[in-house]
Amino acid sequence: MILVALCLAVPAYADDRPWAKGVSAGEQKSALALYDAGNKFFEESEYKEALAKYEEALAHWPHPAVYFNAAVCLYHLDQNVKAADYIDKALAYGDAPFDKKTFNQAKDYKALLASRVTELEVKCSQSDVKITLDGETLMDHCPAEATRRVNVQQDHAIVGEKPGYETAKIGPIRLEAGAKKTIEIVLKPLGKGKLVRRWNRALPWYVASAGAAVAVAGFVPFYFANMHHDSYEDWIHANCQMGCVPTSEQPLYDRSVLELHIADAMFIAGGVVAATGFAMVLLNQPHLEKAPVVAPSIGPEHAGVVVFGRF
Repeated sequence: MILVALCLAVPAYADDRPWAKGVSAGEQKSALALYDAGNKFFEESEYKEALAKYEEALAHWPHPAVYFNAAVCLYHLDQNVKAADYIDKALAYGDAPFDKKTFNQAKDYKALLASRVTELEVKCSQSDVKITLDGETLMDHCPAEATRRVNVQQDHAIVGEKPGYETAKIGPIRLEAGAKKTIEIVLKPLGKGKLVRRWNRALPWYVASAGAAVAVAGFVPFYFANMHHDSYEDWIHANCQMGCVPTSEQPLYDRSVLELHIADAMFIAGGVVAATGFAMVLLNQPHLEKAPVVAPSIGPEHAGVVVFGRF
C-alpha cells in the first residue's frame, strides 16, 4: 500500500516559494493548524473527517501538500474525478514542494487515478441549446464547448434541449481510461407530424353506448322482479295471515329472485362496459405523431445510434 508523507513546513521566508505568494504568515499558520488536525484523522483512516480539515486548510492556503493529502482522502472515498483535479494542483509546481519520496507517491496516485478518470469533450454549434451531463448543467447556451473529467467506471448521459427542436439524448456512455472522447450535439427541428388516434374515433363511443344500453335494459327484469315479488307478497297477505306454506305461489317468488339477479348482472356488466368506453374516449385523444429521433450511442465496445420515437 502506498503511504503518504504527512508533513508541511512554514519557513520564515516565503518569497522564493510561488505557492506561498500573497499568503500572509497568519493564513499560513491557520492552514498548518488545520492540516495537522486533518493528519490526525488521516492516520486513523478517517478520511471523511480528514478531508473536511484539509478543505478548510486550503481555504487559507492552497498548498500542494494539502492538495495531495486531500486527493488521497478523495481517492479512498471513491471521488475519483475530484481526486484527479487535486493531484494536478498538488503537482502544479513539480517536485519543489515535496521531498523525493512524497513526490514519487504523488506521481503514483496520478497514474492510478488516470486509470479511473478520463476526459469527455462536448461541442455544440447551434444557438440557444442547453446541454446537461448526468443531469447537471454542462452548457447553458451554445455555440460552446466544454471538457469535463468523468469516471470511467460509470455510465454517463448527455441531453441537449432547445424549444422547437427534438431533444437529443445520448447514452449510456461508458468511456475508456486515457481515451478522450469528443461528442458534438446536433438537434433537429421538430417535424410537423400529424394528429393520430389509437382507435377509430367512433369505437370508444360505441363501447360506452353499448354498456349504457345493457345497464338501461337491466331495468326490464328489475321491473318484473318487483312486480312478481309484490304479487307474491299480496297473496301471502291475503291467504296466509295465520301462517301457511304457499306452495302454489312459490314459483312466483323464485321467478322474482331470478329476475332480480339478472337485473343486477346487467347493471354491473353495463356499468363496466360503459366505464371502459369512457376510458377509451380519454385515451383516444389525438396526439402528434413525430418522426423518430436518431442520436449517437457510444460505449466502450460499441458505437452506433439510438432511435427515439413514438409509434
